[in-house]
Amino acid sequence: MKVSRTLVALVAIVAVAAIVPVASAAVSRGEAEAVLKAFTTGGRTIVFHASERSNGAPGDFLGSHGAIRPFAGSPWDGAHYCKDDWHAILLAVFDGNEIGGPQAKVPAIRARLAGVAMAFTLNGVPLETARGAVKSFHEAANFGLQDAFGFQQGTVVKLGPGTYQLAVSVTDPIYGDFEDGITFFVDAASCG
Repeated sequence: MKVSRTLVALVAIVAVAAIVPVASAAVSRGEAEAVLKAFTTGGRTIVFHASERSNGAPGDFLGSHGAIRPFAGSPWDGAHYCKDDWHAILLAVFDGNEIGGPQAKVPAIRARLAGVAMAFTLNGVPLETARGAVKSFHEAANFGLQDAFGFQQGTVVKLGPGTYQLAVSVTDPIYGDFEDGITFFVDAASCG
């Protein structure tokens, strides 16, 4: 049975959730934009090879530099964020050849990714997002893959204090469609 690479990524992220705290100290717009644009490449390399002290943007892990990902039951679900922070609301999709499995050519992998579509809503209102370029997916062996590629889709926002419902709907002709969502909070207190 084929399983969505996005869901595989979620399992890996939640499995190491205790390693990196979900906390921030005034995430800048530039940091949030770096997370949005570089997670599949340099951001992943930083997360997997840097110590916690040097884990900076674009190496966001579990929201430490502004990322909010709509996975129910994850560390983002029910998380509290600072009103001073900028956030990258995003989702990464990736695909590649399973290590030891049948080997597709790179154009075929890219074509599979081209068929994926996603839509976000924030408090029930469609959220305008941008889809990033398909890039080489670094550290793919951590997911049992080689020759992997991926993209992120999302937006960078600064939100006022309140409760937010973030949802995503993904149409994936290869691995199947899914919907997910979270509730998160932006607190009125400053980051300090």
